[in-house]
Amino acid sequence: MAFPEDPLGLRAEMFIDGAWVDFTKDVYTRSPITHQRGIRNRGTAADPAAVPLTINNKSGKYSPRNPMSPYYGKIGRNTRVRLSLPGDESYLQLDGTPTGYASTPDTAALDLTKDIDLRWEGEADWYARGAQMLIGKWSATAGLRSYHMRLQDGLLIFHGTTDGTVGSTPQTALPAGLPRRAAVRVNLVGGTTCRWYWATSLDGPWNQFDELLLTNPFTSGVFVSTSPLIVAPSQYDSAVPRPPVAGRVYRAEVRGAGGAVVASPDFRGQAAGASGFTDSAGRAWTLTGTAEIRDRVDRFIGEISEWPQKWEPSEADVWVPVQASGVLRRLGRGTKTLDSALRRRIPSYQPLAYWPMEEGEAATRASTPLPDGDSMTVTNVQWAADTSLASSGALPTLDGKDGAYADLHGYVINRSWATLPAWSVVWMYHMPQVPPNRRTYLMAYSTGTVREWYVQMGPDNSRLLGLGYEGETIVDRTINTGTNIFGKWIKARLAFEQQGSNIRYAIVW
Repeated sequence: MAFPEDPLGLRAEMFIDGAWVDFTKDVYTRSPITHQRGIRNRGTAADPAAVPLTINNKSGKYSPRNPMSPYYGKIGRNTRVRLSLPGDESYLQLDGTPTGYASTPDTAALDLTKDIDLRWEGEADWYARGAQMLIGKWSATAGLRSYHMRLQDGLLIFHGTTDGTVGSTPQTALPAGLPRRAAVRVNLVGGTTCRWYWATSLDGPWNQFDELLLTNPFTSGVFVSTSPLIVAPSQYDSAVPRPPVAGRVYRAEVRGAGGAVVASPDFRGQAAGASGFTDSAGRAWTLTGTAEIRDRVDRFIGEISEWPQKWEPSEADVWVPVQASGVLRRLGRGTKTLDSALRRRIPSYQPLAYWPMEEGEAATRASTPLPDGDSMTVTNVQWAADTSLASSGALPTLDGKDGAYADLHGYVINRSWATLPAWSVVWMYHMPQVPPNRRTYLMAYSTGTVREWYVQMGPDNSRLLGLGYEGETIVDRTINTGTNIFGKWIKARLAFEQQGSNIRYAIVW
């Protein structure tokens, strides 16, 4: 059988006292466990992820104020929680803290000096700012450092020392678009040449993306230290701190001259929760601190902020209905929703009038963010119906039809009463279909010789029409436009400028 007949193997864990504690058996399934995440329909930003859980609290251990609870003083506001399902293979989980790593003791086979081939396969934030240490025979203490490979600001770096502290750091930029799971490799050849590769896994094929003849070669070889070989080492006494990588490690390899494998930790076949193992090269590996071997796929990682207590009067049932939320809930507390890019930018130009048209579904008119502006009257539109303009919030669509046209009517007031040498009307529109014939889409009223301006657009051409005080035609220009002003978002501008006794006008799409 398959889901929903077969259970999924869900596991619920809380981070208590520095470790993940399984509390799956205390989670009731009488209420569906649903996972909500991502962007809602017509939304413009991701909402905090959320998972409601009903926890059996008959023992009282999930009451933060219960001194008899084994978790007293250890759970409370923002207790971390994660939900996971069985995965296809095991991996080493690293949280990026210096106490979480896997290591094997120093041995002569690891004392490589001129031919060093470091390979690492896992999931990492490849292009993140700052350093991420992948693997190396390296110590947090100066004088005990040999070699390592790290990521830093989108670079892949080999770092070797000549005296345990100072050395050379050949580096190159990672290729763009590495997949989430990938393998990277740095190969020092003869102490003089460095080559960089990547592949989808350690099985290859390897794609070389750079080669460098070192200007500061390791003439006498890389320093031989007594430090262990570490997956996810760290160093914090450098100008740029070098924390261990955070993510998943599936396997790694260290090879010497002639491609001889001297270390090959493979976490894929290890049992979940194992604290150590011996690799195919005979190296004994030990996990330290928060590093753990897992075979689960996390579906949700979040926090429980409140622990409401519920019970039956008979005390036959006691439970805690919690709402686990993603970190966005906490980060967004007390934070005003950020306005759209257009709404933030346009007022900086100090326009006389501006209507973003980003009201909610129940709006009756269009407001303005300008302190002295007037709202716009709007009829026959469907508010917040179009989210296709990335720089704006949800916009209305026109719902006009014969006998009941959509109408947007706004007043522009020159509150300084000074003569304006130039003025313009700028608008964004998206007309999905080419109209069958030419129609009027904008009317602008002014106080000059031309009192009414009409912008008409059609399938073959457009027209700018200007009428005088008595309705007489003063301007009548046909403009050769095509269908490319329809079917996508278009910025249009109708502009006027006083030039002596004449008026210069222009319309631009």
